[in-house]
Amino acid sequence: MVVKIYDDEGIQAAELLGCAQVKLNELEPGKVKDLWLKLVKDLEVQRDNKNRGQVRTLVTSLQKYIIMKTLRDLLHPRVIP
Repeated sequence: MVVKIYDDEGIQAAELLGCAQVKLNELEPGKVKDLWLKLVKDLEVQRDNKNRGQVRTLVTSLQKYIIMKTLRDLLHPRVIP
């Protein structure tokens, strides 16, 4: 999952402060994980060494089969007679 952090002062267009990536396979379903994410300018560019700060987030994962079922039902709704 990609997290993008913006600065929105309401006057101008929101400015991207940085982004980070959370690996979903490292989360335990139903458990809250407290993470400090180091922000980078671009996840594709690995040579960016500028300190863009960190952001603290609490992440909760649902069980995969529940998410898949929900997405399938949204994409292909069933009509029950």
